[in-house]
Amino acid sequence: MCTQRGIPVHEVYRLWTTRRMKDEVLAARPDWEGRDIDTIELYTGPNTPHTFPSLQELRSVLHEFFDEVSALTPSYSLGDRCPTLVLRP
Repeated sequence: MCTQRGIPVHEVYRLWTTRRMKDEVLAARPDWEGRDIDTIELYTGPNTPHTFPSLQELRSVLHEFFDEVSALTPSYSLGDRCPTLVLRP
């Protein structure tokens, strides 16, 4: 899904359940913790779209109002979808 449209939260849950992900199998892997797996239940019902703008997209929107002090892109899997910006008005 594109950044502008996002993905409805309930679609994430639907995909998870249709693929029949086994919590106990995931929990046995070193990169999944039980508390992380449990958070998928938060995705039942809501139709709110989530978007994952790139760092460049965030900058293009925010630069008009803020000066960028620093930026961090996490190195973990999918970290590029969760950049952290420190901004100054």
